[in-house]
Amino acid sequence: MKNTRIWLLSGLVLLLIGGVIFFLFFWKATLSVSPTPAEAQVSVGDALGIGSLTTKLSPGESKVMVSLLGYLPYTQILELKTNEKRSLEIELRKLPIPQELIGDRIQYLALDAERESLLYLNGGTKTIERLFLENLLEPRHDSITPARFGGITEFVWSPNRQLAFFREGDALKQYDFHRYDLTNQTTKDWPTGIGSIDWRPDGEKVAYYYEPGGGEKSLIRANKDNGELERIFNFQSTDISNPTLFWSPDGKKIAILTQKLYIFDVFSKSLAELQTNGSVKEARWLPTSDRLLYQENNGRLTVINLENQRTELSLNGSVADCAFFADGSALVHASGSGQIAEFIKVAFDNSVQTPYLFDAAITELAPTNLLLAPDEKTLFFTSNGKLYALALDDGIYASGGQ
Repeated sequence: MKNTRIWLLSGLVLLLIGGVIFFLFFWKATLSVSPTPAEAQVSVGDALGIGSLTTKLSPGESKVMVSLLGYLPYTQILELKTNEKRSLEIELRKLPIPQELIGDRIQYLALDAERESLLYLNGGTKTIERLFLENLLEPRHDSITPARFGGITEFVWSPNRQLAFFREGDALKQYDFHRYDLTNQTTKDWPTGIGSIDWRPDGEKVAYYYEPGGGEKSLIRANKDNGELERIFNFQSTDISNPTLFWSPDGKKIAILTQKLYIFDVFSKSLAELQTNGSVKEARWLPTSDRLLYQENNGRLTVINLENQRTELSLNGSVADCAFFADGSALVHASGSGQIAEFIKVAFDNSVQTPYLFDAAITELAPTNLLLAPDEKTLFFTSNGKLYALALDDGIYASGGQ
């Protein structure tokens, strides 16, 4: 009996010793983190180090952070099991830096029809230029017109970028680029009394506000050479005068902006006022043609659909401070200047805002006139009139840190 107790006691002691040994040497997980660049700071739970770090952790969740000045920070929550051994190789991405593409002041930024280059008016040379997108690290650009665009106040590209309207003083003119042949380009005067003008998306028709005097106030639809004129609406029965026109991307409707926002149906020739929540300063169609983004006089930005349902975006600024994704699901918005300049993606369905991270060392940065590249991974914008490009990065790393 005594021997039995001794054996039981010995077994319990051995079991206790085994448990202690297991707890001390085998129960904890082991995590090794190897960052690139090697001088990055690594934090795992309470452990902190520079470069590669190996530490033991209790099973369960542990937070891993890797950071280095000038790089996008990495954060991940890991679920570690008992006695698990895991290795992480984390390659940090550099913070994108806004790149100045053109040092002169530019205006009227647009993509060419093939979406292979940017077109704009260079205020320094007074020429229309194109900048090729093939290599933004070494941008290549050339002039596609003579130096004749000084002091203009409006420039409206045709959809195929072969024609454009521009205004010199009160005179509206149409410019024919002749496929960028500098020796054969021509300028054509259009009649006086034409106010806002816009192209139908196929480029074959234009719509413009016409008030030549004598009381006439009409919405005109015409060919691109101002032939086959149609007076498709008479504004005399309304309080609308000298509005701004925006043809919808699908060509079915024309937005008409005064301090109110109207929609003109091109087929039914009917006019309806949208119920905005205040006077409207600017507006633009979304790519899907079913909604518009508008700015109130107080600076607030709102999306409204054709059934008068509004979506508050909790954003302030100009419509020019926004660029739409092609599917109409979201926009990029720029705000602030200097060290507080920021770019965010705003989803229309849930208003979720996702910041894009970048190096804000360019203290004079004041972004506006946003335009997304065809792949929607690069944003073009102007700051103090100069043209910049920024690679868009939301800071999210794929699993494994790559």
